[in-house]
Amino acid sequence: VVANRRVAAAMRRYPGRIGGYILINPHMGKACLDDIRRCRKLGFIGVKPYTSMIERFTDPLMDPVWELTQRLGLAALCHCGHDQIRTLAERYPGVLFIAAHMSFEFREKAGLARDFANVWLEISGAGWEGMADMREAVAIAGPEKIVFGSDLNCHPLGLTLAPLLCSGLAKP
Repeated sequence: VVANRRVAAAMRRYPGRIGGYILINPHMGKACLDDIRRCRKLGFIGVKPYTSMIERFTDPLMDPVWELTQRLGLAALCHCGHDQIRTLAERYPGVLFIAAHMSFEFREKAGLARDFANVWLEISGAGWEGMADMREAVAIAGPEKIVFGSDLNCHPLGLTLAPLLCSGLAKP
């Protein structure tokens, strides 16, 4: 809740420039769902569960979160394996699942992005070695399924942006 309040303050300070993601803790039960509703009213655009809060995103404890996420039209930035993303994409077709960092299992996740309208790839943290991976992911999933993100805040944005710009991919 504290982290979400900080993001809300940043969204107010820079209106239209920051799209907030709700950090969720499903162990909070109803309070978690109430916080999701509160944040949505403040303009947040998605949820961000972490594996440190729940081991598997397909755990039944997450079902109320995914159902509310779908009902409210929120996206979900997922730090999990392709097997979990596939299960979630099938169960909740109204949620846009964004596979975070595209740095592991990128071929499998690109295949999911190709096969499911509600799966995209986010490229933060791909790094210089990721240029070829980005080109291959675009070849598999299509350029409309790749999104630039700033989620990996331990690295400067240039670490992701420069490889993207230097990858040889056509500008949209």
